[in-house]
Amino acid sequence: MTDRNNNNHNIIALLTDFGNRDPFTGIMKGVIYSINPDAVITDLTNEIRPHNIFEGAFSLFESYKYFPAGTVFLCVVDPGVGGRRKSIIIESPDYFFVGPDNGLMSLPLKGNEKIFEISSREFMLRDISSTFHGRDVFAPAAAHISKGISPEEFGSSINFSDIRKIEIPPVEERKDCLSGSIIFSDKFGNLITNIENRLSGKIKSIEIKGTIINKISSAYKDGKPDQPIALKGSAGFIEIAVNSGSAEKTISADIGQRLIVRLS
Repeated sequence: MTDRNNNNHNIIALLTDFGNRDPFTGIMKGVIYSINPDAVITDLTNEIRPHNIFEGAFSLFESYKYFPAGTVFLCVVDPGVGGRRKSIIIESPDYFFVGPDNGLMSLPLKGNEKIFEISSREFMLRDISSTFHGRDVFAPAAAHISKGISPEEFGSSINFSDIRKIEIPPVEERKDCLSGSIIFSDKFGNLITNIENRLSGKIKSIEIKGTIINKISSAYKDGKPDQPIALKGSAGFIEIAVNSGSAEKTISADIGQRLIVRLS
């Protein structure tokens, strides 16, 4: 085994759809601490909507770069658990990602990562359940990586082209407008679009479900109650919001809803 000394490897960021009602998240933490008592575990989120791989992927995409180099991201949104999908470790120049090969961890990838299948039983729990790989496979792998074990110790390498990938839905370009869509809705009902912030200076209006927004606001406070506004979101994409309210409820729009962006 290769043991690399890097204190940042002790940081494990957990992203799951397990919620906090059941003990699943806590059990995974217990497994990690049993292997590495010095691990530092932080909950990125455990409130991904059940089985929603894209929501998990986007949450990881907008978050990972704010963590210190060496952080291990333990990602479990896994409707295919027990099936034929692989269990993998992705080693990027700065981070490690541990989870199922279902596209969940693909949005941050650049193409220069090293990828390994988790196949060595040495780094799993003794008894492997077909329904809880988060406990038996992924948590032990993350814990061992946090101790400095090299990913190549876990199994054979996988080509980048052979793993599952998720993409942000593309924007359709028309003569004088763009056709976009809602790709994410947060707890506050803010609707994140696939229109990048860099286009904000060219936007004349946004139309979504009959609601027309004629400018890009600078902050949530700029909106009147129950009046949808558009602004540059922190994730790098234009979002639709309602000051002290929910754009999702006000407009009755959800993920996948199309919108038209007219350009000046």
